[in-house]
Amino acid sequence: MMQKKSIKFYLGLTLKAVLSILLIFYVLRDVDFDKLLVQLSEASVTMVVASTFILTLQFVVATARWQAVLGVLGVAMHFMSALKIIFISNFFNQILPSSIGGDAVRIYKAHKAGLALATSINSVLLERVATILGLFLLVVAFQPFFMNRGGDMGPQWLLGILTIIAFLGTGMLMLLDRLPAKFSRWRLVRGGAKLAQDTRTVFLNLRHTSYILLLSVFGHINIVVGVWVLGLALGLGEQLTLINSMVLIPLVLLVTTLPISIAGWGVREASMVTAFGFIGIAPENALILSVVFGLQTLVIALPGGLVWLGRSDRNIIKADVFPN
Repeated sequence: MMQKKSIKFYLGLTLKAVLSILLIFYVLRDVDFDKLLVQLSEASVTMVVASTFILTLQFVVATARWQAVLGVLGVAMHFMSALKIIFISNFFNQILPSSIGGDAVRIYKAHKAGLALATSINSVLLERVATILGLFLLVVAFQPFFMNRGGDMGPQWLLGILTIIAFLGTGMLMLLDRLPAKFSRWRLVRGGAKLAQDTRTVFLNLRHTSYILLLSVFGHINIVVGVWVLGLALGLGEQLTLINSMVLIPLVLLVTTLPISIAGWGVREASMVTAFGFIGIAPENALILSVVFGLQTLVIALPGGLVWLGRSDRNIIKADVFPN
């Protein structure tokens, strides 16, 4: 059984790596490397640093959002303790093949900090759900600007359908404990009863839901502003206006959330080159923006590694916390 799991894991990892490499090569075929190097050499270091600082604020927003979910579930965690766990989990998001790995680390660390295992799992999962819902809301909010760019942008109605599906999926989580008895033989359904209760607690209270989703939307806006400032640093300000950024970058983030590549590499570059092509940004300009943005995410994740190394408990996951 364990051997089958290992084979499945490494096969999935290999496929993700292959996809990342193929997408990067696909993007590179239209890149003028001479222009790319010139653009990089003329970048404003001050603006790059400012962009990195803005993106680092994302950890504070994520911590506040997670704390809000925990608070609704009746659990209190000190802000600095939660912030350290967020930093550590983000570090592992970058060095592990999937963001799910970082979430598993966060669940483990939260449990070791004193939270019940079910609460640790559900709080992280529901914070993730809120993050995705906030991203969909931001995309929909700027849909009019998106549609003004004409039919060449593709089926705009698809975004609305995906948003509805995302909210319906959240509704389905609330009903896991209301399924017919015959489904209770499935372990996933039995374990989902507590998740359903917690989902209703978090998302069926208008005040709590509004605050959590507001934090989610603000977090994504923070990323958009950070990338926009990075674009200014790279001399793309004429085409990459703030409005264009608010329209296109959330779409890139939405595609990048798909767990089909290594830490988003390849998918982010391909989607950014494609999206920014609609506003006339050359492939090499979009590529360097995406690559520098990716490197920024790595740099701001490094403090999480230092926090992890500085702790007495450097374990990531133990079998007694996540039994087979």
